[in-house]
Amino acid sequence: MNYLLPSEYEQFGLETSTPEAWAGAASVLIDAHCRRASLAVIQYVERQRVSRDRNVVHLTFLPLCALASATNPIVAMKGRYAMPRRGELQGDMTHDVARAFSLPGTWAAIDPTGIDFDANTGELTLPANPLGLTYRSGDHLHGGARGNS
Repeated sequence: MNYLLPSEYEQFGLETSTPEAWAGAASVLIDAHCRRASLAVIQYVERQRVSRDRNVVHLTFLPLCALASATNPIVAMKGRYAMPRRGELQGDMTHDVARAFSLPGTWAAIDPTGIDFDANTGELTLPANPLGLTYRSGDHLHGGARGNS
């Protein structure tokens, strides 16, 4: 994908006789340097670690940008509930309920509208679980987001 059309060459200091293949080669170099498929708004999937005792992750491809038809740059997300550590929720009714429904260790869909995000920094704050369960440290979130850099 060429990032400049021949009609835009003069606007960016190129001669109008510049071969279109040169603009294409420069576009490919830009994509390779940025390690992206394209600098245009595209959808991608990213796996992120969740920090211990935090429901925050940082995405890589920034800034986050929603397509014109969407209101949220996050398309879908899921995470794995953590097994409670020693001393966490032990003997607590929420622990018993969580274990009864086999929630710890299972993957759960996360509602994209419940995710607080900063489009410029890529920081996502995940919603809290009603039972107080957190997402597992060391595991990954699977998410789809629209990014543009």
